[in-house]
Amino acid sequence: MTDRFADIERRLRRLGPWLAAVAAVMVVWFMWGDARPVYHDEDSYVLQAEIFARGRWTVPTPPLPEFFEQPHVLSVPAVASKYPPGHALLLSGGARAGWVALAPLLLTAIASALLFALTARVTNAWIALTAWLLWITAPIVLRYQPSYFSQVTTTACILGSFWSLLRWRETGRRAWMLVMALAIAFGGITRPVSMLAFAIPLGVVVIGECSRRRAWTDLGAGIAIGLAVVAILPLWAQNTTGSWKETPVSVYRRQYLPFDKLGFSVDTTPPSRSLTPVVNEMYEEFRALRERQTLAALPAIVGDRISHLAEQVFSGWKKLLVPFMLLGVLAAPAVLRTAAAGALLLFIAHVPYGHEASWTVYYLETVPVLAVLTACGVWAAGAWLAGARARERIFAAAEPRLAAAVSLFFCVLVVAQAPSTLSTWRSRRAATIQGARHFTQLIRSLPEEPAIVFVRYSADRPHWVNMVHNHTDIMGESVWVVHDLRAHNRALARLAPGRATYLFDEADMRLLPYPVHALSGNASGAGDPPMRRVPDARGLPETSRRPRT
Repeated sequence: MTDRFADIERRLRRLGPWLAAVAAVMVVWFMWGDARPVYHDEDSYVLQAEIFARGRWTVPTPPLPEFFEQPHVLSVPAVASKYPPGHALLLSGGARAGWVALAPLLLTAIASALLFALTARVTNAWIALTAWLLWITAPIVLRYQPSYFSQVTTTACILGSFWSLLRWRETGRRAWMLVMALAIAFGGITRPVSMLAFAIPLGVVVIGECSRRRAWTDLGAGIAIGLAVVAILPLWAQNTTGSWKETPVSVYRRQYLPFDKLGFSVDTTPPSRSLTPVVNEMYEEFRALRERQTLAALPAIVGDRISHLAEQVFSGWKKLLVPFMLLGVLAAPAVLRTAAAGALLLFIAHVPYGHEASWTVYYLETVPVLAVLTACGVWAAGAWLAGARARERIFAAAEPRLAAAVSLFFCVLVVAQAPSTLSTWRSRRAATIQGARHFTQLIRSLPEEPAIVFVRYSADRPHWVNMVHNHTDIMGESVWVVHDLRAHNRALARLAPGRATYLFDEADMRLLPYPVHALSGNASGAGDPPMRRVPDARGLPETSRRPRT
């Protein structure tokens, strides 16, 4: 029985990463549906990927850019995403092939395989199986892994850097140091704060190992590779904003959201550009979040974020696994405690940043660590019940069959709950994109092209769902989807007299002919034009808009 048990473990260790990769891609594709971007952030990354796919850093500002402005995208001095370029660079391969979803699916496969392989290497394959199941069925993963959020890239980079660390320590080959440096640096040009949080404990381990081995040339080579990759950032800034010292993020913040930064006080500097309806709504909501982000409220804020994160990692009966996660921290090998330190630092790094507690995407990279620690805790509990006491013997797969039985029992429970969890979150996504899908169908059914579609947003719309888009070749685009700026609409129509004009009113979800050329004054809608410049944001009321849940 023992030999058979060990044989199953060896097969699982060998085939598990491949099976985990395939299964994860299938789950993510099932959850994704039609793989369209949903949130403004995703649209920004996809737009930049399409720009990169054309071999460019930016595309020219469109005529009257206020009509085309979308959140997280610069319109002036050129059209580009505000975000660091790493994630969009990976997406650009799929964009060039006509299928942007390719990169997130490949990154999911890589992250899944690395999660299984890493866990099996430092513990055993049964723990790896438990950890993988906990990860792929966590609501936070089902919600954000099927997406174009940059955390999909950094998750793979973090796991890749830990795998490379293990291989470098085992083999002493410099190539693994270079791979580790490449993974860390690429994560750094994707999500600098997240990658730095994990790089700090990794760096402590690497320096200690280099000191012990006198492998300083390996460290020097790794630093050189890392600096070469990070050098992309000043190139990105120079080619986007015109100055290597000024990043697109800083320009976007100055133009639209001056207070969107770390800290516990609110920057009252007014935006330098006028705010279109969607950006204005975002301004008000984000401003209200920053107003609430005070030192006095910090304990409640942190508690609320931990509560929402726990709910999206340990949903339903899996809340019972939280004590096992804490046990796993005590029982886990040193490399997993290093990863746990990185996850903790990532959470701490976001404490000064005001965001909705339910918007847990900032912590997606921590979920593999939490899953592995929980699986370690489950196994350790079974091993101690079986009499294993020494730390080095706890995770020996061939020793405590009781531990394997406990782990497999929890695996069965996770698998039994999975269909319900997957169905719930797939339905939520379908409901989120229903309006966008209907809008796309209306655009495709336009009787007359080329055209301009003016979008009039309803007052209670969820502002994070995007309709107005920029394009890599705006003049060659058959349909312009732009903001309805009421009395200003005629100015855009005059620039493109050959385009038919339509109005999409989100309140009743109808697309109708819109004779904007015949309109005069403010006849296109009552009241003042919704585009305004905010002279001073102090005293703005808290938003009543529905939060991103």
